Amino acid sequence: MNSVSDSTERAAALRDLGDLEQAERLLRQAVRTDPADSAAWHLLGLVRHERRDSQEARSCLAQAVALDPTRADFHRDLGAVSLAVGQAGEAFDNLQRAVYLSPTDEQLHCSLGLVLLQHGNLLGARLRFQQAVHLKPDFAEAWRHLGLTCQQQGDFESALVCARHLCLLQPEWTEAWTNLGRVLHLLGRREEAAEAYGRVA
Repeated sequence: MNSVSDSTERAAALRDLGDLEQAERLLRQAVRTDPADSAAWHLLGLVRHERRDSQEARSCLAQAVALDPTRADFHRDLGAVSLAVGQAGEAFDNLQRAVYLSPTDEQLHCSLGLVLLQHGNLLGARLRFQQAVHLKPDFAEAWRHLGLTCQQQGDFESALVCARHLCLLQPEWTEAWTNLGRVLHLLGRREEAAEAYGRVA
């Protein structure tokens, strides 16, 4: 067991250095030696995804989840890869499970919100993004998605609150000021919109 763990650790270091081929070789050896090594299956899935083989990555990550269904990061990564191969239902199920296992992880709430948003569930997405910014008030990406979701719902006042907050958090983001201008324009506040757009130039 120690040799497998060592192999997985070495593979992780090689992956960090960008040597995906050698990392994969070590990981395949690890799962042959101990097919129950969930960490090795998980890392192998990540490496295969980075090597543009998302289908095998999905199989490896599914094996990791089957071996250890209590790991939120396993479900998170399987959800992301499932989404990449067009398996949206599987992505939703795994991200939802990840949130259940790690409810204080703001990134998981945001990821689940994005899946819900893609499926037109605006209310569900909004609730996830709200939870993400509640857990991490300076989470700029979650504020951005929350604001855009409010816009899609026609709740421009809430969208304005999000847009202003995003500009405070990321004053260098061109998109933040453009979005603020758009929301102000939708609210009929054209002078303020022009001022916001002027920050882009």
